[in-house]
Amino acid sequence: MKRGLVLLTALLLTAGGCVFDRITLAPAADALIVHGVLNPGTTEQVVLLERSLSGRTPGVRLPFDSLDPIVSDGGTPVRNARVIVRRVSASGTTEDSAVLREDISWRSDGKGAGVYRFRNLDVPSSSQPVPHLAVRPGARYTLEVVSDTHRVTASTTIPSAPGTVAPIAPRQFFRDTDSLFLGWAPVSGAARYEIRVDSPVGPFTTFVDSLEYLAAGTLTRADRGSPLGRERIFWPGLRHTISVSAVDQHYFDYYRSGSDDLTARGLLSTVTGGFGVFGSMARVLERLVDVRTPQTGWPEGVWSRVGSSPASLPALFELWP
Repeated sequence: MKRGLVLLTALLLTAGGCVFDRITLAPAADALIVHGVLNPGTTEQVVLLERSLSGRTPGVRLPFDSLDPIVSDGGTPVRNARVIVRRVSASGTTEDSAVLREDISWRSDGKGAGVYRFRNLDVPSSSQPVPHLAVRPGARYTLEVVSDTHRVTASTTIPSAPGTVAPIAPRQFFRDTDSLFLGWAPVSGAARYEIRVDSPVGPFTTFVDSLEYLAAGTLTRADRGSPLGRERIFWPGLRHTISVSAVDQHYFDYYRSGSDDLTARGLLSTVTGGFGVFGSMARVLERLVDVRTPQTGWPEGVWSRVGSSPASLPALFELWP
């Protein structure tokens, strides 16, 4: 998803020099922006609805809140819409469906305007008043949104990968000398494969059309730099997650084009009656690395825990420049 951590990703886009027709929304036009990505590997499935900011002044941006992603980011949420996700057969008949519920309608803290949710379950959950619908690899899903002023439709077919992967013990990874080879089997329905490295300053993401990727420890961000050079992806002393996900054509087109949620200007949008994305992804593999770098000399400071409490504190803490 596009906002925040969960919803949001800062992507390194690899359009490969291709040129696409741009979508340009007329100034001051009121468009409905949709952002939803189905994932069979997660329980919570979310569709964000907001209005474009073309020709209008954005709202006040607050510290980002993942429970209130649209409002805290200065957007204008679409309230009280009817949002339906359906799982359909190859012939187009509906097999199952869910009418999504807006978070603000059941939360007691007033958060979640424009955030419509359902749970990826075969049976309802008693823990939250949220509808359920099983999200299955290889299945086709449609989206219908009806608000006071707009009707939006879209569809996606989920790549045929399980979406969940077995945990693997982390390996030591020296960023200046090591590389991690990733290889996987082809996935039916995958338009491309998304490589993602989680980082304290936001994820690094790129797309490949092959079945392998070599994650070098010297990897840098092409879109960020400093007087000392381009920003490194891997941070010594931290554990990073490196993942590969199969993505559908809608997800790939939307993110490689650099589409803009707030202005509704972008290159590729597969939503009928609005702008944005309704796509899907499924996790293929995941690796954990504990990043290290050779140390010379002595640390700036060393602290040892006194006593045994609290147990959450490390017994030894070293500060290195």
